[in-house]
Amino acid sequence: AVPYQPIELVAGAPKGGVAEGFLKLPAGTPLGAYTGRDTNLGVGFGPNATRPKDGRNSPWVHKFFPSAGQGTGVELDVLWLTNGDRHMVLISTGLGAAFDGLVHEIEMKLSRALGIDLKGQVIFSATHSHSAPAGQINSMHLAPGFDRFDPRIAKRIVSQVTEVALEAHAVLEPVALGVGVIHDFDPIGVDDFFADRRSANDTLHNHRGEATGPGYKDPRAHVLKVTKLTGDILAVGIHMGIHGSIFPANNHWTHWDAPGAIAHGLSAALDGTPVLFLQGATGDTDPVNIGPD
Repeated sequence: AVPYQPIELVAGAPKGGVAEGFLKLPAGTPLGAYTGRDTNLGVGFGPNATRPKDGRNSPWVHKFFPSAGQGTGVELDVLWLTNGDRHMVLISTGLGAAFDGLVHEIEMKLSRALGIDLKGQVIFSATHSHSAPAGQINSMHLAPGFDRFDPRIAKRIVSQVTEVALEAHAVLEPVALGVGVIHDFDPIGVDDFFADRRSANDTLHNHRGEATGPGYKDPRAHVLKVTKLTGDILAVGIHMGIHGSIFPANNHWTHWDAPGAIAHGLSAALDGTPVLFLQGATGDTDPVNIGPD
């Protein structure tokens, strides 16, 4: 085996480019992140039935109930940053989960298209919406939450992400970067946006060895600001942990859910500036306001 070789970092002035779009996937594609949509698990009946009432079928599903259509688009945003030596291709998608197979394919396609070795320089982030298309994850362990792997869906995602990433690379320009932490973005007990999801871990201690207790969560938000040399904001990244579970398992319409609502709300407040939602430690945080059943 070839031993690990450390990367020698080279200083350089930053450049950035951003491009936006929406993933275009067929109606009938399964929605992921809820095992309640898996027909193999014997669900779909009773007062909280997830089975579509019209009994629809779709060639895009394997063991899941098919989606009905789109309530909102499925976000696809790419922020390309480089110092002329190394690159960071930051991809934010409105999917339920990422998959390393997608990352490797995107790395390969971008590397070939640009003649640049981008191995290890592509970051693929999913907002973790529970009303997002699925079928892109080649793992039987995750199949109960995302249906069986469908290469047709995966290829569409890879192709569209690659196209938008190349658009971002084509508009690289000198930028300034700023990062910050909002320590009290949503304080414990205030819970305007997200709250503790489960009580089973209330006896655990945090990373400083302190007791957590009921209602504990990480109240912080991390912010990345990319500014043009003119002073105009090129793009913003926001990183926090919040589940994309406003809509329950019996929703069959694609929706960007809570993470998408935060990103698009912030974008609107910034006069349409592209905002990438970068999901954080969301396992134990739920959105506060639950949507219609």
